[in-house]
Amino acid sequence: MSEEKPSEEELKKMIDKAKETAEKKRKEYATKVGDLKTSDEDKEVITKHLEKHREKE
Repeated sequence: MSEEKPSEEELKKMIDKAKETAEKKRKEYATKVGDLKTSDEDKEVITKHLEKHREKE
């Protein structure tokens, strides 16, 4: 059995593609986490506003 080994250039292309894919997924995840954080911050601001409004009544 003789397996063909990829050339050095092919390996570099594979590594570059893997790096691009990893970076893309990292950015997508960071965006999702950022959105969740923003949502939590918004909820906190709204909650504080409602509490202040209730205190005035």
